[in-house]
Amino acid sequence: MSKKKMNITKNMKKIGFCFILGTLFSMMVNKIDVKASQVNFSVQPVVTKYQLNKELTYFDLKADPGTKTQLKIKVTNLTDKPVTVEVIVRDATTNYNGVVEYADSQNKVLKEQPFSIVKVVKAKQNKVTIPAKGEKIVDLSVQLPETNFDGVVAGGISVIEDDESTSQGNSDQAVINNRYLYTIAVVFHGRQQIDEAQLKLKTVKPIQINARNVISAYFENQSAMFLNKTHVKAQVRRVGDKKVLYQAETNEMQLAPSSSFSYPIPLDPGQKLEGGTYEYIADVTSKTQVWHFKQNFTITGSDAKKLNKKDVTVDQTNYWIYWLLLILIIIVINTLILLWLNRRLKKKYQKEKK
Repeated sequence: MSKKKMNITKNMKKIGFCFILGTLFSMMVNKIDVKASQVNFSVQPVVTKYQLNKELTYFDLKADPGTKTQLKIKVTNLTDKPVTVEVIVRDATTNYNGVVEYADSQNKVLKEQPFSIVKVVKAKQNKVTIPAKGEKIVDLSVQLPETNFDGVVAGGISVIEDDESTSQGNSDQAVINNRYLYTIAVVFHGRQQIDEAQLKLKTVKPIQINARNVISAYFENQSAMFLNKTHVKAQVRRVGDKKVLYQAETNEMQLAPSSSFSYPIPLDPGQKLEGGTYEYIADVTSKTQVWHFKQNFTITGSDAKKLNKKDVTVDQTNYWIYWLLLILIIIVINTLILLWLNRRLKKKYQKEKK
């Protein structure tokens, strides 16, 4: 076979191989169906006669104890296909960033809460399907307790697109979906507002957030009122030592009424927790109210070790292994030198003996 024919054959093989790779790649790409990032529906609260401020875009309500009524939300489908949404009612809580939210949270409402929104406001249908380019009214029943209360009780009604609505397509396709969620706050006002809040520091302990070590202080807003424009300045130092080890400061936070709140002090990246007894100091202000907190807490050596091992910023290299290898190498080298010297001395001794 001539050299020219051999080159043509090689080129044909390369082209064929590339064609096969390209075909396989296009088949793989076709298996992935990425949904366009678009809002599929909108929500709007329907004003009731119990609304205090009709210009607000959430339910701001005041009604007598024992009142039975309904809340209505208009859901509009913005797409050309039917959309199914879930309706979920939750109590208001405060997240780590000092923002009021209406989702599943480790920070819970307190037993001091006059009542739970979840027990008072109930969706008549947990799932509602809205026709293409259409709209539907979502009804929620309200049954207020017979007893009166002071302050406010807060929660939220979340409307989230159902999984089945966003997972349409072939079963052999990998689908990337966006689920859209709207939350409408619900605030019930009691007999009169509370002017002075009760804020308590409960516990301080090390935990992890997003696989990073933090010192977390757990506060409780024991009053049925929002703590607005809250400012926290916190420090941690060893007991008996004035050196500040960890500190954090945050402005413009809002704490939900009758709820717990966890305020974390992050450690510097790579900084390890150490066992010992520490002092937590915090100054908290909310408008004109001021609180000063001090509390000792202990980090055990075993807890520090466990958390450090899971912290993604902490260097997990076992340097003792390298030191052990270095010591072994030194021992081996010294042994070889001694053996060489011993052998040399033996030869010298034998020569002198002769």
